[in-house]
Amino acid sequence: MFRRDKPNRIDALADELRRAGKIASLETELEKFSPRRLKGAERESWFHLRGVLAFQRGDHATAFARFQEARQAVPDSGSIAFSLAQEQEFRGEIDEMFALFDLFRFPSIPASYGLAQARYAYLWGAFARGISYVEPILEAHFRLQVADDTFLYLRRMPFFSQTWAYLAALAELLGDLGVVQDQTDRAKAILKDYDV
Repeated sequence: MFRRDKPNRIDALADELRRAGKIASLETELEKFSPRRLKGAERESWFHLRGVLAFQRGDHATAFARFQEARQAVPDSGSIAFSLAQEQEFRGEIDEMFALFDLFRFPSIPASYGLAQARYAYLWGAFARGISYVEPILEAHFRLQVADDTFLYLRRMPFFSQTWAYLAALAELLGDLGVVQDQTDRAKAILKDYDV
């Protein structure tokens, strides 16, 4: 009667090894799975974690190759695209990084990734692009209509003041504070628990 999603065995394995202090063995354990037999979230997790593990040990060449493979295997994954874009930035492939960021914005990626995209845009002087990464997060704040930090934290959203600060910094650098004034006026009119 009620459909229950199958647990993600790959994420569960990573969590179990992390709790047991054996995360170093995760790569070996992942190799015991056949990616061809994995479906959905398990397939995405398998490919993504392999790239993340290489990244964490500082092996950027392997991480890049694995994220490329992952992107081919799971082309609709925003998390994989984000990770590949980070490796492209490391390699100096800035246009390619931004191309992936432009394809996957919040809400197809977590809000924390969207803010990271804005930071990369800041670092590379792409201030208008950075604003475009922040705006969908602001829209989510306005849809929720609550600026209370605890409320937002429980929904895995950044604090409104943090999102607003990203917008303000980028707008200042762009020389267009009108967008900040508009969004501030909107926040005052729409958001409950507004204390910014």
